[in-house]
Amino acid sequence: MNAVFRIGIFVLFALTWTQTASAGDDTVISVYHENTTVGPFQILVPTVVEVPLEEGTAVSQNAYVVVENGTSEYIYSLVHQSYQTGATSGRMELFRGLRFLAQPKTVYFIYRNPDRFVNVPYGPHGDLVNDVGIQPILPPVWVKNVAFLQADSDGDIVPNINDNCPLVANADQKDIDGNGVGDECDDYDRDQILNVNDNCINIPNQTQRDIDHDGLGDECDDEESRLTERLPWVPWVGIGIALAVLIALFILVANSPKRKNTLS
Repeated sequence: MNAVFRIGIFVLFALTWTQTASAGDDTVISVYHENTTVGPFQILVPTVVEVPLEEGTAVSQNAYVVVENGTSEYIYSLVHQSYQTGATSGRMELFRGLRFLAQPKTVYFIYRNPDRFVNVPYGPHGDLVNDVGIQPILPPVWVKNVAFLQADSDGDIVPNINDNCPLVANADQKDIDGNGVGDECDDYDRDQILNVNDNCINIPNQTQRDIDHDGLGDECDDEESRLTERLPWVPWVGIGIALAVLIALFILVANSPKRKNTLS
């Protein structure tokens, strides 16, 4: 049986753009710093394999993605943790492995270390928790993913890694208080509303009330009592009435009969 389950593993030291694009959604692939390839698997039937992960590696579900070469499908995978007896120490040690269901004679690409959150769309999958029948593979050699693109979530041409406000565009990187957080996504008044969305950035106003709809919150608007600010159409009505009166007076004067001179 061991001969049947011999597993071949090889590593590509360079991943071409064509290979990445063939995986389908290269937008997802390009967010991962590193990649490796495993397979082809010399097995007769689909088998759950486990790729060992070195100590200290991330365990979040979006930290790794498995893609079958030549397809557009993401293979469901699971970061499994268990305690095993160390080969050298003889003590119980935490072991982490990436499990997925492998098909015979198939090559898979595994990517890790994304620089942003990735919501990988997984389809139906089998049980990867049960340890029965799990086939281990040799530790992989991770190499640089040449298709990796640094994240720029807000599109301000400043990569997230250098952006003091990665989710709100601020190409100028302005940080007036020098706290390392860009002014656009800072919260000066600590009312839990970012400056970019706060209509009164220096005075707490969680309700964001703005009765005159001038874009300035009531808490920091000094002219709320003015009728003309609450009702901006009032001045225009006054101007219209005055203009109508002037026109009416002009017409009356123009149409009034002229007096005859009775002096001889």
